[in-house]
Amino acid sequence: MIKWPPDLVQDLARRRAVVVIGAGVSMNSANNHGVRPKDWAATLRHLIGLIQGPEALRKSLRALVGNGDYLTACDVIRSALGQNAFCDALRAEFLTPNFIPAPIHKHIEQIDSRIVITPNFDKIYETHVMTQQKAVVVKTYADRDLTEIVRTAQRVILKIHGSIDSPAEMIFTREDYASARVKYRACYDLLSALILTHTFVFVGCGVADPDIALVLEDYAFSNVYGRHHYMVASRGAFLRPQIQAVYEKSRNLRVLNYSPINGHQELTDSLEELSKQVFAERAHLTSNLNW
Repeated sequence: MIKWPPDLVQDLARRRAVVVIGAGVSMNSANNHGVRPKDWAATLRHLIGLIQGPEALRKSLRALVGNGDYLTACDVIRSALGQNAFCDALRAEFLTPNFIPAPIHKHIEQIDSRIVITPNFDKIYETHVMTQQKAVVVKTYADRDLTEIVRTAQRVILKIHGSIDSPAEMIFTREDYASARVKYRACYDLLSALILTHTFVFVGCGVADPDIALVLEDYAFSNVYGRHHYMVASRGAFLRPQIQAVYEKSRNLRVLNYSPINGHQELTDSLEELSKQVFAERAHLTSNLNW
């Protein structure tokens, strides 16, 4: 089990923390046919297979994916498929399968962070939250009232790369990332403000996302004495301890490792325990009025 740091439990209890959930959380889900969401690389390989024309292009794109250059591959894939076919293919991957929320979604929801951020396009987490009869607002990077909503007492799910509801507006390619940073600057300013004032805990997130890397590195080098944020990662995710140490230093992160065996069950169990610890801490804060 993950040993959750007391300061993280306190920040979550006081709702001074932001939970960030990535594709690794969604991959715990399945639909009624046992189909699970694909990760980014598998999704791209599937899209490459839909491209008509010379095999040489598909081979080059597979090489890009194999080398981890997902953003360039995304740009070329969208261009090769055309906008309409590209959007249809994304709906078929993220919406049509009708994925069912997994226990991990329940435990994250029970932590009851006021702000949950996700780069995921799917609607698995928000679907679960809405079934719990909790008042929650779902926003994307393009909404103009982000700063107003975050300053209220409202629970917010912020989809920083957009939603499968509007696939043409999802941030998916290198061009999309570059354009969004200029056109939707308010969202990035909000992320930078939150990372200064809240503790972030990343669950099921990789280290390659350009937006997350940008705000973390800016924070790390602009605030030498700033408190660290947390990332939950399976043992071996960084290949070597030395590589993990580099990411921890350059992004002011503390990585909390767990065993990936048995389908990452330890992560699900640990999040259930975290939700209990946060609930108990809130009860303690209520009893002594130490808000």
